[in-house]
Amino acid sequence: MIVDREYCMSSFLTYRTIQDPEYAFADWLPARRFSLPPLEKRLPVRDSETLENELRRATQEACKDGKAALALSGGMVKFWILTAGYMVANLGQYGFYLIMMISLINTVEYNEYLRGERDEAIITSLRPFFTKLASAIVVAVTSATYLIFGVTGYTNQISALERAASLGEIAEADKLAQIDTIVSSVQPGQSRGLLLCMTVLPFVLMYASYVLYKKHYILDEDKYAEVCAELEKRRAGAK
Repeated sequence: MIVDREYCMSSFLTYRTIQDPEYAFADWLPARRFSLPPLEKRLPVRDSETLENELRRATQEACKDGKAALALSGGMVKFWILTAGYMVANLGQYGFYLIMMISLINTVEYNEYLRGERDEAIITSLRPFFTKLASAIVVAVTSATYLIFGVTGYTNQISALERAASLGEIAEADKLAQIDTIVSSVQPGQSRGLLLCMTVLPFVLMYASYVLYKKHYILDEDKYAEVCAELEKRRAGAK
């Protein structure tokens, strides 16, 4: 068996199968082939427009009785499940971030209400400062997590194999076999620990931020309207 990922990927993208049974993505991943239709039943496709028209015609033909359904491969189902979960998680995360940003800007009026000074430039500059600070903390926590659970050791070994393969020091098949050995040597505790740090820890920190926000931030809509009304009275009196 010949391991050639470039050939296999090109063949799979073109024919949805690996044409030559002697080739495979990896030694442990033999190709599963299906028979192609005979040449007289294949449709010639010369450009993207022809392909689109043939796909539309085939779709309409399949759906004309109203009994057609779309079947996704197992990999595609998992992909869409992960995509949907990622979208839901990030919708809440970015919504929370947007609320924090607006709340921070609203403190410009509150600062003027308490101290008589707006200090708008200073207050608005805190947002990018805290963003950079949070990014630095994320990098620090990620690096510490990698070191604690020994992920760095595995990634360094894989990087060394990739570099050796690119220099021609080892064959592609040997590289893949050694990478499989490295990945299989990862302990369950390391995988679970990394998974917890990627999921539970961010949730705990965001929940803690929410609790602090609800407990200490007093500028709700009514309070903000009261502050703005008082500032308008002061400005009118100053004139």
